[in-house]
Amino acid sequence: QNVLVFIEVRYRKQIHFGSAAASVTLVKQQKIKKTALLYLKQHQIYEKKPFRFDVLCLQGTLKEPVINWIKNAF
Repeated sequence: QNVLVFIEVRYRKQIHFGSAAASVTLVKQQKIKKTALLYLKQHQIYEKKPFRFDVLCLQGTLKEPVINWIKNAF
């Protein structure tokens, strides 16, 4: 597909303070969106190409992480 994907990668070794997915708060989402819009404007592709926001979550040890890829996360 001809879709531009912005991916936020989050890692948590332990979930004492929440999961990797939960760490992408509304405030964090707003910052990611603003950054993506700036990128699209700078590269003059703002209205020419569809885009989406994914979150790639890694939990556990880096040797054997549990991976969860959330497409169209927000």
